[in-house]
Amino acid sequence: MMKMDGLKERIQQLLQKKYLFPVSAVLLLMVVIVRIIQLNVAIDYTTGFFSKNSWSMPLLAVVMILFFVYAVWQTVHRKFQISYPYHEMNLKPAAIVCFALGGVMMLSGFAQILGWSANTGDAKILELLAMLFCIAAGGAFLYHGYLMFVGAEDKLQNHCLLAVAVLWSVLNLMSNFIRHTTIASISEYLFDFLFCAASVLFLLYYAKFTAGIDGKKGDYPLLITGFSAVLLGAVSSIPPLFCGAFWKLGISQYVNPVSIILTVFIGYMMFLFITDAMQENKGSAGVSPWRDALECEYQYESVRVGNLKWSH
Repeated sequence: MMKMDGLKERIQQLLQKKYLFPVSAVLLLMVVIVRIIQLNVAIDYTTGFFSKNSWSMPLLAVVMILFFVYAVWQTVHRKFQISYPYHEMNLKPAAIVCFALGGVMMLSGFAQILGWSANTGDAKILELLAMLFCIAAGGAFLYHGYLMFVGAEDKLQNHCLLAVAVLWSVLNLMSNFIRHTTIASISEYLFDFLFCAASVLFLLYYAKFTAGIDGKKGDYPLLITGFSAVLLGAVSSIPPLFCGAFWKLGISQYVNPVSIILTVFIGYMMFLFITDAMQENKGSAGVSPWRDALECEYQYESVRVGNLKWSH
């Protein structure tokens, strides 16, 4: 009973106001990333990619399970060390990095728009939004670099900049996902996966910094917490298992309703985009590769919790 109370206290600490926006934004991004990777894996099933690499995916699954157990242990037994992030810290190197990153992102966004208008002209609205938000995120990083360079302390501005970066990441990942209807380019899959990992790592440290967590004492626990949330995002796609753990652990008392609404909204938007892609990408036989992939994935998603069973 004492361990359960300690877990509830830990969850309540994570969802305090000072962590509210950074943690919600990072969790939302990671859930979307996990779902995208999960559906890409389903497409690999239908194309025979797994039959050629039958040993690597089970090994990855075992590693993820072991890491999940370790992540939960570290998350429960470690606490954040709160400090003021901008005091007595040399932020000029980080400011220079933000300047460089912002400049590259803005140039990349403009180059993508110019290439789209000059060559194809058939980019969808989602891809165009991703290009525009790439430019916006670049400007946000430039401004954030200025704030760090002058030692500003306005956390509200930092949270707004984080929101722009998160929106760009989500839109970019979703547009990449919509384009991947086959396994034609494995190298592009690997690049997207590495990009997802880099985005999560960067946003974790960025959220840690804006939330006021001491870099020397708070990096490791937050990193472990973030990766455990990635795995929990995969579990959230299985409703009975997720809901059973949700109510049994009493997490519902501390959950931020805003983050739930955002997650549902993004999930619904993804459903609309996927449905649109399934209708537009039908082959000569009238069968969509997306439909095959989704059916293949959901064949394995059948769990029983108590008297409840959910399956496709």
